Amino acid sequence: LININLDTKVPLIEVGDPEVVSGNRYTADKSFTDTGWHCHNMAVIGFMEAGLVGIRTEQKSMVLSSGMMVFIAKSNVHLEAGMGAEITGWFLCLPDERVKFMPKKLCVLGSSDLLLLICKRISSWGLVKCSEKSPSQKRLVLAFLDELALAKETDLLTIPLPHQSALILVAKQIMDHPEDMQSIDHWAQVAAMSRRSFTQYFGDETGVSFARWRQLVKLHQSLKLLSKGISVTDVALDLGY
Repeated sequence: LININLDTKVPLIEVGDPEVVSGNRYTADKSFTDTGWHCHNMAVIGFMEAGLVGIRTEQKSMVLSSGMMVFIAKSNVHLEAGMGAEITGWFLCLPDERVKFMPKKLCVLGSSDLLLLICKRISSWGLVKCSEKSPSQKRLVLAFLDELALAKETDLLTIPLPHQSALILVAKQIMDHPEDMQSIDHWAQVAAMSRRSFTQYFGDETGVSFARWRQLVKLHQSLKLLSKGISVTDVALDLGY
């Protein structure tokens, strides 16, 4: 991963032996920009201990902050971007056949204390072949899978993205300039739709109202600016509050 230091010195996108349960810690400094679009050949669970990371797919954009856990399904194309703060955490790479009960997408998980503790223990093993795990390690992996099956998805700090090209154009312009305070009528005109059609289609495709969606974009941007040390007052003024 670009500008990310893995303790194993092995890029995460190259870790992927289906006979291996692998994990380790990662760190990134403030210079980390993004990984570029990529996917993994195994399912991945990541946990943020400190910092902020933005993750983007074609369907959604989200921010991970400290204490949050993310699941990335095998072959799910995504991009990870730094947000101006130092990052620490850990990850697990899991054989796809062991997590078939999980969603086939990227999602944030509400993790129990037990799931978190088990994940941290497994990630401390590094690379372990399934055939070489000790009996206690095998039992712990089974307990991990039981707890993972109970974990619930959450949409915390997640921005769903529309699918229609006209709405994608609007979404991109707003995400590029979240401080823009143009009215709904303006954005409906950009999408070449009536106000009523625009709000209806946007809500149908994202699952939230346009006003709520724009608030989420501003929230993402405010977190990014705050992590860079910009004052709350300046952030509020920059984003039109």
